[in-house]
Amino acid sequence: MAGSRRGKPPKIWAAGIVVAAAIVIAILVVSYSFNNSVQGRSSNQPCVPQSGFYCQDVVFHNGVLSLRFGQGTGTDWTSGVLYFVPYGQPYDQKADTYSEISGLDNRVFNVTIAIPSSVASGSPGSELVGFLYVNYTMGLGANATHALEHAATIAVPAT
Repeated sequence: MAGSRRGKPPKIWAAGIVVAAAIVIAILVVSYSFNNSVQGRSSNQPCVPQSGFYCQDVVFHNGVLSLRFGQGTGTDWTSGVLYFVPYGQPYDQKADTYSEISGLDNRVFNVTIAIPSSVASGSPGSELVGFLYVNYTMGLGANATHALEHAATIAVPAT
């Protein structure tokens, strides 16, 4: 038994096990975080705003999404369009799920967006899940600039 290597496993195996465990833990943490942000459930709120945005009093009833929306980014907007984008769909400024808003100079607006039945049934117990994007303009005329931002994540039950 002079040349036998019984007992401890090679160091490369131990390192491989540690790396594999770290990868599994990282995947679990990222998956949990992503699921909570998409579902809007990290704080059990129907609307989770991005930094600089405000959303409250969110209701989805009879195919209409209603909420109070605002921005406090410190930038005065001359006009804007707030879009609802269903989870799993790309942003499309030609979508029919939007609400035009104007004069968004750090104020809060009551917003309603009609949601087609092809996007969400609206029947009690169903849930509307997706994102709010705002496409806004700053300035006027030749000095106007446009921007698009993800404003909030929505996960609201139909009532």
